[in-house]
Amino acid sequence: NAAPNEEVAVALAVLEDAYSEAITLNGKYKRAATLSEDQQLAANQWESEVAELFNGSKQAAKAYLRKEKRDKSMDSDDGTLNAKKRRIELEHQRQQAAIDEQRQLEDVRQRSKREQEDLTLQIEFQRQLE
Repeated sequence: NAAPNEEVAVALAVLEDAYSEAITLNGKYKRAATLSEDQQLAANQWESEVAELFNGSKQAAKAYLRKEKRDKSMDSDDGTLNAKKRRIELEHQRQQAAIDEQRQLEDVRQRSKREQEDLTLQIEFQRQLE
């Protein structure tokens, strides 16, 4: 069984990943779709609301973790807990690096797709001029 503070740390890492993914997807939606002004405003408002909820949750979790750390007495388990915490942090960093890599690949794919579409349109236009 994991200690409550470890569970909170893991949940916080998952929350950060989910928030990052939600903001990325909303950004892609705003860039990819032809949005009306109202839709653009709604997408921006949604993103602001999600950011506000995320930041509140993140602050509460970090405050809890700080309180747990203060309340924890120094004992022989500290080395083990620090090692577990460091492992969790490293796992989160590895997961974040994989997510960043996927985002970058997706961005490259999208740019390439747009460039190919632009070239196709230019080719079609030139054919019409022939």
